[in-house]
Amino acid sequence: MRRLEGGVYLNIGSAVTGPEVFLKALSMARNAARQEGGRITDFTTAVFDLAGLPANWRAGPPGKEDAMYYYRPWKTLLCRTVADGGRSFFFQGDHRATLPALWTELVQPRDALGAGPG
Repeated sequence: MRRLEGGVYLNIGSAVTGPEVFLKALSMARNAARQEGGRITDFTTAVFDLAGLPANWRAGPPGKEDAMYYYRPWKTLLCRTVADGGRSFFFQGDHRATLPALWTELVQPRDALGAGPG
């Protein structure tokens, strides 16, 4: 976790445990880095899930009166962990479609302008 700077964390379908463990580990790593004069602020989190989020999910999780307040990937990975630096992305869909699409984006050749084929 201390080498997360510049890295990526993918949350694939974990609704509670994964996001909470990540948050605690990140907090510990950030505290250790801070004691050594460093920071962990440049990383990316991505949530892949079947559950949907509203179009304005980047505005933050809903209040406690809404059941989605307890959806840990939104509250924890998409908001809290990147509040002090980092980026977050949300991909809704069946893993049988979203994960192969991610793989394709990662491995397809790019032209000089960064555009993929077609």
